[in-house]
Amino acid sequence: MQPTISSPNLSVWLLLAMLATSIWIGSAAWCAVPLPTADEIDASDRVVELAPGILIDSGQGIAYFMRPEGGIEALTLWEGSTLWSSEQGDKPLVAYGDLLLTQTDLGKSEKADTTPLLLLDRRSGETRSTLDMQLPRSASLSGGPELIARVQEGELLVAWRPQERRLQALPDRSRSRPAKADPSERAFRIDLGSERAIAIPSERVSKAPKRLERRAADPPLPSLDGAPVILELPSADQRHMLLSQRVAPGQPDEYLWTFVTRSTGEILAEIRADTSFAHFYIRDKRLIFEQKPAGDLVDGRVVFGPKKLICVDLHGESLEAAEVWAHEVRDLTYRGPLPH
Repeated sequence: MQPTISSPNLSVWLLLAMLATSIWIGSAAWCAVPLPTADEIDASDRVVELAPGILIDSGQGIAYFMRPEGGIEALTLWEGSTLWSSEQGDKPLVAYGDLLLTQTDLGKSEKADTTPLLLLDRRSGETRSTLDMQLPRSASLSGGPELIARVQEGELLVAWRPQERRLQALPDRSRSRPAKADPSERAFRIDLGSERAIAIPSERVSKAPKRLERRAADPPLPSLDGAPVILELPSADQRHMLLSQRVAPGQPDEYLWTFVTRSTGEILAEIRADTSFAHFYIRDKRLIFEQKPAGDLVDGRVVFGPKKLICVDLHGESLEAAEVWAHEVRDLTYRGPLPH
């Protein structure tokens, strides 16, 4: 016998169904907003890109980054201790659920016309699946066609789009032109059940979102004394702003970084630095940032130091004095001779 539902219970069930539907629709609408307001941001369950090849898992307190010798490493944000490392993937692209989508160096590809993508287990670094995608070898770790990987409306999507680029000393804006459309653009949806790549129209993958722009609803940034503010930069999770001032030109630590909580407009911390800015993330008065290689003149030639991922305590007076830990990361910048 099939169960029956009395009229009062039916009303309750209808009410619960309507409530669940409204919650689902509201959640989907939130996911579709590319630039949330400060009050809508919840960093506790987001994985954000600090810089290409460096992901910050704010919920678990983990960073995923490219090792200098190749491969990927996962470390704790607060202690800087290694959780796992893998030689299979080389560049973390995006995280979703318990999976980490990674790009593999071209030298590890067994096929001449593909760029290998791997799904790793975020908890252990073990390889879960190798994705069979016909991505071009020109989509290298350091450049080439634009390789897009993102979670979009609850789906894990990957695409590559060739870009037309010209090498010149300075951009000639009078002759700028949009990139030509390329019929060979490809896009894929990662089926998380089977962990397979399914081809989809490339138009389904939106272009990379722009850096956060300030809105009229945001509290005003504080007025800083002394040197003018030369740069305003949002954090990777869009919760904070970096205001940079050049307070001591030509001196060590010539810049003053002022960090502002975006939702309130209040100053969180100030610290001296030797560069004008860095891509950064802040949690619990800890600053995580990417330090680009510095060049020194040695025997008539410029020698660059390592690229680093650094954590500092914002209670300190300078980046060097307040350093908690530092790890070298892979630098993909080409510094060889330019074509004539």
